[in-house]
Amino acid sequence: MIRVKNIIMVGAFDAQRRGAPKVIKSAMFDVAKLWHRVMRPRHFKPGAEALYKYKPRSEKYLWRKRRKKHHQHPLVWTGRTRQQSSALYTITGTSRRVRGRMSLPWYVKMKPLRRNAPALGEELTRVTTREHRYLVTHLDKNVTRALNGLKARKVVRV
Repeated sequence: MIRVKNIIMVGAFDAQRRGAPKVIKSAMFDVAKLWHRVMRPRHFKPGAEALYKYKPRSEKYLWRKRRKKHHQHPLVWTGRTRQQSSALYTITGTSRRVRGRMSLPWYVKMKPLRRNAPALGEELTRVTTREHRYLVTHLDKNVTRALNGLKARKVVRV
């Protein structure tokens, strides 16, 4: 999950007050799309276990996976999770919060069903500090560019 604590706006107050919520909402939607398009697929590539610090899988599980499925891709047994996470992705939200929802198999939960099982949903949505900084920078650039494009109202006094 990516949290943005404060968005500080400096400039033409009237233009920001009128257009800022729409601008921020669209920029946050862009960040959600960026995560889904660029960062979600990285979770299924070899080496993602170390990069995203997944819970270690047992040797028995890894051996069974190697023997039956002939691969060692993280978060993948049959490929259903990878396929469904890319197929249906819905973004909803406001200027304060945006949520991306993926259609995932029933066994992908944020909290594991068993005490020792990994939380697949939490592992799938995890971001590194580098990715977090990139997403926040992307959000900042989009908001700044759009707010600078807003024009203040012209006041004509008669």
